[in-house]
Amino acid sequence: KQWYQRRVRGSNVKDLPVEIEAAKAQAQHYHDSTKEFKKLLSASGIKKEFTHEHLQKMSERVSVLSSEIEATKTRIAEFKELPPSIPLAREKIRQLQIEIEAVEQQFPELACN
Repeated sequence: KQWYQRRVRGSNVKDLPVEIEAAKAQAQHYHDSTKEFKKLLSASGIKKEFTHEHLQKMSERVSVLSSEIEATKTRIAEFKELPPSIPLAREKIRQLQIEIEAVEQQFPELACN
């Protein structure tokens, strides 16, 4: 016949309101303590840069910037073979055109013209 009774931390259901009130009081105590510690920190001259909230925001920003850097590195890698200046790029294109013409002469069926 005890199937209708619920056990909470070794207590009966009838003790539940007392436990709830104790938990509420403890939560209020933690809330008040946190407010007091924040007041002490601000009074001691702590800089905003060292607060948990600010550090968390900065961490999120670093994460976003890191992903942007990786995307940029991927884009840059696509241009790795290109020479660093326009005249060198033109020379490279000219050399590649000569190679293409040589291949087309060896294999006329591959020629686009």
